[in-house]
Amino acid sequence: MDMIWKSEYEIGLAESDVQHRYFLDLLRRLQEHENSDLHDREARMLLREIDRYAYYHFSSEELLMSIYRYPDLHQRKHKHFNLLQVLDKKICDFRQLGTKVGPLCKFLTRWFFRHIDDDDREMARYIRRSRETDQSIDPRHMTASISRDLRL
Repeated sequence: MDMIWKSEYEIGLAESDVQHRYFLDLLRRLQEHENSDLHDREARMLLREIDRYAYYHFSSEELLMSIYRYPDLHQRKHKHFNLLQVLDKKICDFRQLGTKVGPLCKFLTRWFFRHIDDDDREMARYIRRSRETDQSIDPRHMTASISRDLRL
């Protein structure tokens, strides 16, 4: 699969597109180690960065969805949580069972493109419409919304 960023991958939210671009670059770098096992220090470091970045990216998306009152926020949080659990398990298997990077890289690549096409494009359309109709979000709502979501 082509691991070079293309404009067709953009969802139209600059803050998400830059994160997606970086995540794809991490996947491209990981793909270079597809035949590696747990003894490859670079592969282990890339997997750690991918894991951390996935948490960061999902938190960023959830914050955006919260600010703009995205109607499927709780469903998306659940999807994010489930994916992070699967990712953690696969990374743990890599470390403990000595599996190769290749299958994990394929899983992540399939997930990445499906995530953009199935979830993020819909979220981006909603947020862009919200931004067009309500140019400014009331900061009091933002703070209350963020505080409420952090308690969930």
